[in-house]
Amino acid sequence: SWESIGLDGVDAFSLYEDPKGKLWLGTAEKGLFYLEGERWKPWEGRDFSGHMIHAITMDRDGNLWVSYADGLEVFDSESRPVDIGTSPGQPQVLFSDSKGAIWMGTYGAGVVRYFDGRFETLTHTEGLASNQVISLAESPDGSIWVGTADGLTQILDVKFPTYSIRDGLVADGVLWTAPDIQNGVWIGT
Repeated sequence: SWESIGLDGVDAFSLYEDPKGKLWLGTAEKGLFYLEGERWKPWEGRDFSGHMIHAITMDRDGNLWVSYADGLEVFDSESRPVDIGTSPGQPQVLFSDSKGAIWMGTYGAGVVRYFDGRFETLTHTEGLASNQVISLAESPDGSIWVGTADGLTQILDVKFPTYSIRDGLVADGVLWTAPDIQNGVWIGT
């Protein structure tokens, strides 16, 4: 029974196994729990009672990411808040990939990738099947699979380097680009 494992009256909403094998459970209104032995215990880092926890993940630094109905919060291994800035959308799904990026599926704003302290967004405009992201997964070849309300998108290699005057451009405004036969690119500013 739910009562015998410490979850009496709890509506389970999300489940996550962290890299060390610890199980985490997000609930509809009772908060965040973790499994210790054979019993679920409430996480004491922050009181999430009254909030629906959509998703949980952990990054390669051991930071715990929690998406809930009112936002997204990140906590270090000592349960202290970590400032990552503001997510461009409200994550419904969280996923940590093998390269150390955190992927966030939103229901309306596409998929958001957080890596090296920056948010990058992919939407229907960039080729995503839909902006309503329902699931995320990574296959052995490193592809990220995005399940949406209108289909599946495979992201093979996401690289969004940005170059500016700081990186050697004559001006920030790039008027034209053209690839050359040696895998380089010519840029008109």
